[in-house]
Amino acid sequence: MPVAWLLQDGVADYLKSLPIPRSFGDIKDLSLKDYLHLTFFFGATGAAAYFLGQKVSTPHRQNTTIKLASDKVVDTFKTEGIDGKAVYCRCWKSAKFPYCDGAHNKYNKETGDNLGPLIISKE
Repeated sequence: MPVAWLLQDGVADYLKSLPIPRSFGDIKDLSLKDYLHLTFFFGATGAAAYFLGQKVSTPHRQNTTIKLASDKVVDTFKTEGIDGKAVYCRCWKSAKFPYCDGAHNKYNKETGDNLGPLIISKE
C-alpha cells in the first residue's frame, strides 16, 4: 500500500538522508546540494507548523449558553450612583479594557459569537 510505504519507509529514509551537521565546524563542509536539501526540509516543516498553528488557533465561540438566539448579548442596568453611562467590555478583546471599544463586532463576525458590552447608565 503506497500510504503505508510512505509513512513507514519513505519518511524514515528521507530523514536519514538529511545532511545535518554534527557541529558548527561541519557546516562549512556542506555542499550547495546539502544546503538546498536542508532549506527545503526546514522550509516545508516551518510552513506546515505555521499552517497547523493557524488551524489550531482559529477563534472559537466564547458564549455557549447565554441568549444564543440574540445577535448580540447586551445587558443594560440603570443606577443612581453614576453620571452619564459606562460601557464595559465582556469579550476581552477591547484595546481600552475594561471599557468597550466595539472590538466584539469584529470578533462576533469571525466566530459567529454574540458577545456584547455591559452598559450601566444613570436611572
